[in-house]
Amino acid sequence: MGGATYVVVAEDAAWRFDPEEVFDALRAGHPGRSFWQGRDRRQLRAEGYENGWEVDLNEEGTAFVIQAPPAPSMELVAWVRGYVPDDVALQVFDDQLTFEVVPLRPGITPEQVRAEFFPDAWRVEQMSAKEPPALEERMRADKPPHIQW
Repeated sequence: MGGATYVVVAEDAAWRFDPEEVFDALRAGHPGRSFWQGRDRRQLRAEGYENGWEVDLNEEGTAFVIQAPPAPSMELVAWVRGYVPDDVALQVFDDQLTFEVVPLRPGITPEQVRAEFFPDAWRVEQMSAKEPPALEERMRADKPPHIQW
């Protein structure tokens, strides 16, 4: 999945992520998705090839770590901001797309997240692996010509 995007509760805030409540809200906000949660109760994974994601919460409950392709990552950043009360200051940064730690304002949309924090994300999306063709498609495709010497 590549790098990780971090949404972090500001140091002076007393608010914390509760894994059970956060993951219940994520499940409710993504009906029809298939989820997996292992023994680590601070981790939740949504199954999917191009739109799958994994979320981890740190032990202190101060960091929401997203590992996902660009589009789902931006949606989850906006989702976290909408989930956390507006009076709790949040910061966001990404370990691969290299932007500085910046405040994440209340009411931000996924489109605004993309424009403000990931302006080059379309390049990453274009380079991201697409789902491989189905067996039926591969069987219908023309066979490569034989090399003759």
